[in-house]
Amino acid sequence: MKKIFLLIAVALLVSNNIKAQYDIVSNNGQTITACTGYFTCGNYAANQNLTITFASTGFPNTHISISFISFNVHYSDTLYVYDGPNITSPLIGKYNNNNPLSGGQNMVQASAGNTSGRLTFKFVTDGSNQSTGWNSGIICTKPCQKIIAAFDTILTTPHPNDSNYIDICLH
Repeated sequence: MKKIFLLIAVALLVSNNIKAQYDIVSNNGQTITACTGYFTCGNYAANQNLTITFASTGFPNTHISISFISFNVHYSDTLYVYDGPNITSPLIGKYNNNNPLSGGQNMVQASAGNTSGRLTFKFVTDGSNQSTGWNSGIICTKPCQKIIAAFDTILTTPHPNDSNYIDICLH
């Protein structure tokens, strides 16, 4: 009896840690409602024109965020990301190996102004060049405004020293 209980406990533990994988090829044209899992495209084919949309499962984390773990899309192919439920939504960006989703820029997320909280991806490949594609994680977040901090050293008095240390005072 103890062995059966242990076997059931292990099976439940393993099943709770398995995340769904959504491949753009097999889910073409679909809207996926999920707050966990992986969004992938591996070793893609020529002449593809694929679309997939991700939607949150609901309140309070109503907005989709996709974090790219790996990204390798030939420069003649393009992954388009739209801030909304379809390809008529505002374009967030166009990505390939000339403008990759890796390093410091490895995440795309629905903007705070996007009332649907959805992200739509369109992947277009040419007829001759392919690559290994991408792997990314799906999460749902609360809507937040993206803030990009910039420091203008020309307008700053006194100028930063060679150590690039800047003392900021609250007034």
